[in-house]
Amino acid sequence: MSNYPTKTSRKQVGTLVLVSLLVTAGELFAARGPVDRVDIVKDSSGQPRGFAFVEMANADDADKAIAALDGAQFSSRLLTVSEARPRPQHISGGRERRRSGGRW
Repeated sequence: MSNYPTKTSRKQVGTLVLVSLLVTAGELFAARGPVDRVDIVKDSSGQPRGFAFVEMANADDADKAIAALDGAQFSSRLLTVSEARPRPQHISGGRERRRSGGRW
């Protein structure tokens, strides 16, 4: 069992401006209902990648937030808001990794 919330409560917000992402995403959704959590996705250097995951307490509020915010203009950019898709499961194994020269 995954420790991710149900798919109906977790939403993906794309095209966010990098300034104050956490506050911005939380405030945008809080106007439409209680927000449980906001996760800002970062790259390997720790810089925000420009999108976030927002978890709302109520699935109906989350659906209303999607309808209200998807395609909305924010800081001169269009927002993309959709229901988050589950992560694909990666299966390990299969092909062997080999290094040139026959050594590991």
